[in-house]
Amino acid sequence: MINRRNAVAISLTSILSSACNATGQVERPSFGITVHYDSLQGSAIKYGIEAISDSGFRLFGPSSLPGGSGGGVSAFAGAGLPKWVRVTWRKGDFIQRYDSVKKSQWTGGKIIGDHTIEVASRIPQDVQKYASQGKGHAIYLQFRIHDEGVLLAWAVEESLPGGGGQLYSMHGGDFKRPFVVYGVREPKGWYIHPKTGQKIETNF
Repeated sequence: MINRRNAVAISLTSILSSACNATGQVERPSFGITVHYDSLQGSAIKYGIEAISDSGFRLFGPSSLPGGSGGGVSAFAGAGLPKWVRVTWRKGDFIQRYDSVKKSQWTGGKIIGDHTIEVASRIPQDVQKYASQGKGHAIYLQFRIHDEGVLLAWAVEESLPGGGGQLYSMHGGDFKRPFVVYGVREPKGWYIHPKTGQKIETNF
């Protein structure tokens, strides 16, 4: 279930190229971003997780993440919608000390999971355009860690009038969580298995 208690919005300015206007200048829509991460139910616990964007921003980096964990968010500012995000996890002895060579917050151990996920190119232009219109709109980026890869999903997050919560629209990607809209919870979510392509229902 996603609500404001377990999914904290991270707002940052996202600048994306679009069509040129009559003066030849590029019109660039901007919108907020909410970044959420979790782990698939039934997957093994992961250690030393780190998600780094193409521009070098760290989106999240918990020391451990059990299967089925609600995960959380990471806070940063000054970056746009990532072109891609590299997600890694490791095993063995590692500590939280910045490695300037590998540009990682973790030092030591061995990387056993290493997945790069395309982001910006997967989100349709109409979704990006809609997210840039109207006050209180944001793109909701979701990363779900699976034993065999990392799933990506997105939606447009809209603030309802009068502080009435959030509406999630224009959803797409590899999975969908059971959202709560107007107090009604969708009974099932689903995800696409990263290896088989099979669509599997889930209540998480």
